[in-house]
Amino acid sequence: QLGLDEWYQLGVTQESRIIELGPGSGRLTRHLIGRCSHLVVLDFSPAVCKWMNDYLAGKGSFEVRQISDAQTGLTAGSFDHVRAHGVVEHLDQETLFNFLMEFARVLRAGGTFVFTFDCLLSEFSKGYLEHLDPLDPGRFRLYHPDTIRRLAEMSGYSSKVFHDGERIAFASLTKL
Repeated sequence: QLGLDEWYQLGVTQESRIIELGPGSGRLTRHLIGRCSHLVVLDFSPAVCKWMNDYLAGKGSFEVRQISDAQTGLTAGSFDHVRAHGVVEHLDQETLFNFLMEFARVLRAGGTFVFTFDCLLSEFSKGYLEHLDPLDPGRFRLYHPDTIRRLAEMSGYSSKVFHDGERIAFASLTKL
């Protein structure tokens, strides 16, 4: 389950302007596009951007932007929500902080950034770390909930983090 009702669609209205970071195949995107006034999807991958343009055609107001870093080029204070599912675990701490700062810039006061992350407190994390090749740290970055809270605080958000012992945790950040 994506956590749609509890996390991703919370506060979303037909008037909402939403950014989705790292849409991948559209697993979350398909639940956002018809529930908002405008959706901007951001991804590093040209293939994902092409797929999103084709997939979203005719489904609502949207824009696809290929990015090379955390700079979006979007207007300050012009969005209500940012969403990311299965993305943050691929970002190192510095890159996540840069995205937090950029999204704090483009979100209106009270806007939210909701995302999942791989939690260092889970049983998965120990096994994952034990089997890493020391010369290749792997694709997943594990975050402690307190690290997410501190990064949020440093970049201008209040935070709510939910971890139930499983691998995936949720964070809901609100721009102050």
